Amino acid sequence: MNNLKISTRLIILIGMLSALLIGNGAMGLFGISKSNDAIKTVHDEAMLPALMADEVVQRILQNQTQLLRAFQHAPDSPLAALHDHPTTIPRPSHEHPHRCHRSSHG
Repeated sequence: MNNLKISTRLIILIGMLSALLIGNGAMGLFGISKSNDAIKTVHDEAMLPALMADEVVQRILQNQTQLLRAFQHAPDSPLAALHDHPTTIPRPSHEHPHRCHRSSHG
């Protein structure tokens, strides 16, 4: 090694450091790829079932709400006396009492 010129030694050193840098970069990319695969597995195996369970819970809550509304609005139900608002939506009139009218004088 002592017989080599300094320029040759520098070229060998730069080559070795470049090889180490490329090796570290390749290992980093491999690690990122494995990490992405693991995250995808966690998502597919855990997150999707959790989202589906949430959908089921939301539908159960909607069903409960609809059943309670049906009981409240049933005419023969004891709850109907406690619930005294109209069960139909009134049709809007052409002239709403709170509607602002603009004058044509602008």
